[in-house]
Amino acid sequence: MPENDTEIARLRAELADAQELAADATAYRVLLPEAGGTELRLSRQSKMSGDGWSVAVPRRGGGVAWTQEGWQESISALSVDRLFCWPDARTAIEETRRALGPAERPQEVPQEGAADFFEPERSYGTQDGFTAPEATWRFDCRHVTMTPEGDEIAFGFIRTGYADWIPTGLGRADWDNKPWRVSVPSRSS
Repeated sequence: MPENDTEIARLRAELADAQELAADATAYRVLLPEAGGTELRLSRQSKMSGDGWSVAVPRRGGGVAWTQEGWQESISALSVDRLFCWPDARTAIEETRRALGPAERPQEVPQEGAADFFEPERSYGTQDGFTAPEATWRFDCRHVTMTPEGDEIAFGFIRTGYADWIPTGLGRADWDNKPWRVSVPSRSS
């Protein structure tokens, strides 16, 4: 019995330490496996200016922020009140989860009407909720055409892990050899 009391006391002390650390956190990075592995970046407003939280989904050009008015492209142009609009990190995450909607079905299950190749103006990712973020691929498709040999090719920008975006073209083998999912939010949101 005393061993259990010692273990309980140790766990309570660890919990208190973790809660104290969390109270001082100014930013979080959260992966949402149910939204195709979408990465959220939460930031706390400066204590001198208030106590609101912002949430953004990183992408080319700085990302998009989820605000009470919806997705906002130009994060740097947003007023502090509009950007840091959530009362706490948990609320920011839950509101963004609702905005992102349900996850797509796994690629292994054939879907009626599912695309069989990249589509223009769509973003794709290989995050499945289990792959390390630095091992995932992101592809922002801008145009699909045919090579002189008659093979499909998609042009756009690719990013592996946290590397910079690189202009590229991807073909049928690239489509077939990766578990691509449409990323959320898409470029048009």
